[in-house]
Amino acid sequence: MESSPGQQRRPNVIVCLDEVDSEAVYQAVIDYNKVGDTLVSGYYKSENTLEALQKGTMAMTLYIDTAQMGIYSVKAMEECIGDGRTNSFYSVDMAFITKENVKDFITE
Repeated sequence: MESSPGQQRRPNVIVCLDEVDSEAVYQAVIDYNKVGDTLVSGYYKSENTLEALQKGTMAMTLYIDTAQMGIYSVKAMEECIGDGRTNSFYSVDMAFITKENVKDFITE
């Protein structure tokens, strides 16, 4: 953290917990010319966050496989309708997207 006597300290790491905050923080880091000084860890993948990762202006983002989550939700609902309950715990895949692997997540 950077600080001077009498000044408020600014964070050098920001962890975002949703897509809206991720994009807002990413834009603020650019607007305040703090790229390289502030490490941004985002949440979810969007066109903007993938672009930021490619450029290196965002360090990483956490991606949860929402398609898989939807499939598991339907399976659980079918169990509940058929059996009156569901016993299953469905673990959804997650991945950290970084500059090194961002190309694997970009769809043309």
